[in-house]
Amino acid sequence: AEQFPLQVDLRRGHAAVFGASGWGKTTFLRTLLASLAAVHSPAEMHAYILDFGGRQLSVFRDLPHIGAIIHADEEERVVRLMRMLDTLLESRKTLLSDAGADDLYAFNAANPGRAMPAVLVLVDNFAEFREAYEGLLPMLTSIARESRAYGIHFAITADSPGALTGKLFNLFTERFALKLSDPTDYLAIVGRGARAIDDIPGRGYVQAGRRALAFQAALPLSMPAESAAATDGGEGAEDTQNLTRLVHTLASVATNLPEARRPMPI
Repeated sequence: AEQFPLQVDLRRGHAAVFGASGWGKTTFLRTLLASLAAVHSPAEMHAYILDFGGRQLSVFRDLPHIGAIIHADEEERVVRLMRMLDTLLESRKTLLSDAGADDLYAFNAANPGRAMPAVLVLVDNFAEFREAYEGLLPMLTSIARESRAYGIHFAITADSPGALTGKLFNLFTERFALKLSDPTDYLAIVGRGARAIDDIPGRGYVQAGRRALAFQAALPLSMPAESAAATDGGEGAEDTQNLTRLVHTLASVATNLPEARRPMPI
């Protein structure tokens, strides 16, 4: 069978990765963020992380693209982030309307000297966000409904579709299903045709047209076999060490980036 690279098209819709615990949801986010950071400068992309899972996204703390990594118990920072996103959305609405641009990317192409960065918001373990910050769900839903055209994108993880409200589920159209606790959930996420998934982390289904296609998510980085053999602590430690090296490399080449082009801290 022919194989194609798996792509996450955030310009088409927000992304949601579903799967039972231990089957690669957070690794999927790590790979997504590392891939985007490797090809977009901090002036082109800003990222904010709500690390409500196992805090496995803290490895990105020194990445120059990062505005904040926020944990579940940091209520004030969570609220500030939501307010910042809402304010940013409203300001971009006005700016793009005045410029007659259909979306952020059309504006940037027509105005390279005034180009604005895309903003990526990652939420690992959305069920925890919903439980702890239910009062912010209407604001989040409102932002997610309108933000895509203005370059504000979301990528989240959840154990099942039920972790999201019905309105939010409909807004997250880029859906990826890893191994699920309840196999009947595949139908809601990727449509018909999804069979039981083998016990392989990162293996899952994505909807392509009217059918579900199998995919294998990659680790964020790889290293030569001889280097991997010399790494202590197993594959998880190796993966984190590789990411740490990437973060330090990207930080070193962004030292001269003006403060005004860096993400706003929260």
